[in-house]
Amino acid sequence: MVDDSISRRLFVGHVPAWLLAEKKAQEYFAKYGAVVSLDVNRDLRDLQATGFCYVTFATPDEATFAATQMQQDYEAKESQMVARVAFARGPPHVEVPKNLTDKLVHASQKHPSQSQQIADEDDEDLLFFSQLSQRSSQHSRRPSSHH
Repeated sequence: MVDDSISRRLFVGHVPAWLLAEKKAQEYFAKYGAVVSLDVNRDLRDLQATGFCYVTFATPDEATFAATQMQQDYEAKESQMVARVAFARGPPHVEVPKNLTDKLVHASQKHPSQSQQIADEDDEDLLFFSQLSQRSSQHSRRPSSHH
């Protein structure tokens, strides 16, 4: 069983264009360990690779080895690529102070008096437009005084 608390996924940046084809990248990163998945980031408009990818290895040890080797290659100026452990992102943590939580009301749970007020305003609008329509039709039925 793999310990998911230790990441097996790497962010790899400054990836050269020739390596951003999935098959070539898969072959290249396999020298560090068993590649489980590879996600090449692409621009949504033209589907061109943007120069970075995420590589998931079978074990955290393989991911650590790959990151260490790529960092050494980068420092020795043998490669421009940089690799970092990609930690999983969870939902954003937002803390709402207790004194505000009582004041927050979900939009779908309107206060009854507010709902009634909105209904009354809608009725007033409907009445206004129907009266306006009646006046307009009465005005158009009057005989023309122009000869």
